[in-house]
Parts: sequence; C-alpha cells; structure tokens
Amino acid sequence: MKCFGYRSWVLSLIACLTFCLYGCQPGGQESAYHKDWEEIVKRDTLFVLMENSASTFYDYQGVSQGFDYELMKTFCDAQKIELKVVVMDNVDSMFQKLNKGEADVIASNITQTATRDQQFLFSTPLYTTKQVLVQRWADTKLDKKYKVIRDTTELDSLTISVHRYTSFYERLTSLERTMGKDLDILEAPGKYSADDLVRLVAEGKIEATVTDASLAGILVEEYPNLQFDLPITVPEPIGWVMRKNASQLKQKLDDWLSNERVQLLIKNLRKKYFKANTTHVALFHADVIMPKIKGNQISAFDSLFKKEAAAINWDWRMLAALCYQESNFDPGVVSSHGAFGLMQLMPQTAMKYGCDSTDLVAGNIHAAAQLLKEVDRALRKRVPNQEERMKFVLASYNAGLGHVFDAMVIARHLNMPDTIWFGQVENALLMKSQREYYTLPGTKSGYCRCQETYHFVDRVLNFYAYFKKKVK
Repeated sequence: MKCFGYRSWVLSLIACLTFCLYGCQPGGQESAYHKDWEEIVKRDTLFVLMENSASTFYDYQGVSQGFDYELMKTFCDAQKIELKVVVMDNVDSMFQKLNKGEADVIASNITQTATRDQQFLFSTPLYTTKQVLVQRWADTKLDKKYKVIRDTTELDSLTISVHRYTSFYERLTSLERTMGKDLDILEAPGKYSADDLVRLVAEGKIEATVTDASLAGILVEEYPNLQFDLPITVPEPIGWVMRKNASQLKQKLDDWLSNERVQLLIKNLRKKYFKANTTHVALFHADVIMPKIKGNQISAFDSLFKKEAAAINWDWRMLAALCYQESNFDPGVVSSHGAFGLMQLMPQTAMKYGCDSTDLVAGNIHAAAQLLKEVDRALRKRVPNQEERMKFVLASYNAGLGHVFDAMVIARHLNMPDTIWFGQVENALLMKSQREYYTLPGTKSGYCRCQETYHFVDRVLNFYAYFKKKVK
C-alpha cells in the first residue's frame, strides 16, 4: 500500500503505526458506548452518518434527496422520531465516529464483509452489488484509445487508488493473497470522495479505482470514456451499520426492512437513484428542437404566462422559454426527483406557493412565478446587474439557490468574479461535485452534480432569444 500522491517511507511508517494502534478492523476496539433503541426513543432523534454523494444524500432545489436518505427518513417517520443526518467529509472516519457514539447508524452504501461483521452489526441487506474496476478506455474527447484489462489476473498491471477503510481496499488486499501477487494499491486521502476518484480516472490523473456496480449505473453516462465492466467480486450485501451493542436498534430496523411495502419502496428507490434516464432527463439530453410557432402564439398557455410574468415584471416569453425547457409544454411530465407540472416544481416548493400536485397548469405557473420573484429578491444585492442576475435566477431555479450561493463562494476562492455567470460562476458550479470545493468555508449546501444546470441556463436563454424573434 502506498499513500496517494506520495511514496515517502515516512508516511508509510505513519500508516503502519496507525494500523497497529487501531487494529486491523475499521473502528478499532469495540465501542464502550451503549446507547440503544430505548435511549434513541427517549431523545426522539436518530443520528445517522451519511456521505454527501449522488446515491446517499444531497440537496436538490432545497430538498434533501438520496437513496439512503429517503429510506431512512421513511423509517424515522414510521417510528415518529426525527432524523438527524451527520454529513461526513472523510469516509475513513465513519466507523470511528460510530463507535464513539457520535451517531447511531451509518447509512452510506456500506458493503457487509466478514471483517466488518467481527466488529459491527449490519441490518438486513438493502440490496446486493458487485465491486467493479474503473479504468479509462479513451481520453475525454474519445479520440485517443487506451488498452484496458479484461481479467482480474491482470490487476497487477495497474495502479489502483482507493480509500483505506473501504471494502474496495479489503477486496484488493484479499486478491493479493489469493493470486500471490503484489498489487499497486494507492491509498486515497479522505479529501477525495468515491465520486472524485472516478472523475480523476476519467481525467487521466489516476490510473484506476474501484466502485460499486450500482453506482456505476449513475456515473456511466457522465463519463463515457470510462469502462466499468470488470467485476472483482461476486454480488455482496449492502446494509446499514450499527455498533455491536445496538441489538435493539438492529432488530427494529430489520423488522421494518422485512415489511413487504418497504421492500417495494427499496425497489422503487433503486430505480430512482441507480437507473439511467427518466423522461425528464431524456428531455434534457435530447437534441434541441425549437417549437413550431403558429402566428403570434408560442403555446396554448400564453395567456397564463403573460398574466404571471406581468405580476413579477418579467418578459412573458422568458417564462415560456423556462417552461419549454422544463417540460416541453407537457403538464404530465414527472421527473425522477418528483418535480411535476408545466414548470417542474418540487412538491414542497409547490405547496409553499399554494399549488398542490393536481394543479399542473395555472397553479403550477403561478407558483413558479412566485418562486422566481423570491429568488430574484435574494440575489438582488449580490448581483446588481439585472441582465446578469437573470442567469443566476435561472440557475437557482434548476439547482436551488443554496448551490448557486456556494458556487459564488467557490468563484471567490478561485479569484474569479462572482457576479458574472458565463465562464465564471457557471464553471465554479461544476466544481460542486468535488469534495475539496463543496466543503470550502462559507459553502453550505454540500454535494451537487450540476452539469445539467451548467447547460440549463444557456438553453433557456436560447429559447428566449428564439421566442423574441418569432413573437412580439
């Protein structure tokens, strides 16, 4: 094992001493902390460790999302207790924090292994997945091709970067013993998330890493130059992790997870978070098709756009352009996140402005207009120029205002102007999927995969320019 980016024997010595101090098991000695289900009920709160990632926990338009988050939130609601998420910046320290009593459960795509079973309790498996090798078959432009390995017997030809306290590291060291070969395993520092390591492979900054096949389903479209085809394990169980002395909590979780309705919920959540394109994503990735303009009419909803735009001092054609980008003027579209109606509002946002899930047209447009008005007001002092501010408002409508504020913080950190969208803050927004940036002092909204927002603003403005040209 080598330290990521360094070959120094000093750092290797430190790693060895740490290993001896804490033992070969993640988390060190068994916890002396004995709080179990009865104590959790008394305090009325379940503290859960989660990583900020596309599969586990993240913020979308001000609403918490993620497979583990939604499932755990449903459990807590059923038990009438509050869920308190403790976001981890360093995945390597999760087990230590759990044993110290700083949380009750780890819910973060954790693989159940024989080594971990010796020190921790695992819930009934949520699902099973294989570990797969991540390697580059081409550069980012897909011009230059690279040789990829096809069999685990060739793993010693690669330098593979993984975090130490992960099942990936455990599996690679197991393969070393099985094959009788020394693998070139590089220990990745905690400042990089698992998603970051995949990105670094795509950029050619590291040679290879390992991820779960379930997560590969999320990443494969974002990184077309990567190959996720080589499994290095059989299917392994993924579960929630508890201390050894939390048997009551384990029983409570297992009983709930075994319920038929909960199993159906898990199935649906896996489709939502681990499967590729929904209708809304397909609409976004489809070729840009300008709508046919008949006379002086953009859509059947023009009168509603004019009414609501006038109330917030907008050009109604901009509101129409936003709607066309969101739903192609189809009120029946529902996104994977649950956004609905012509303007693709999240249910919580719609309710805030008096729109329920059955009001797909007039109420949807009204609620969207009120949201835009509020976002514009929040940005007015930070981005004084009205024309420039419009771009920030559109980005906030898509990703959420918190992520746009964070992007402005990142822009300042990089000595970029934080009041100019194109080429400046839009580029900073893309960095919100990288742990070293979304954890900067002053950022608050955490992880975000914002590639869609990056293109969203430009698309809406292009539709608006087209509508202005065609309709007066």
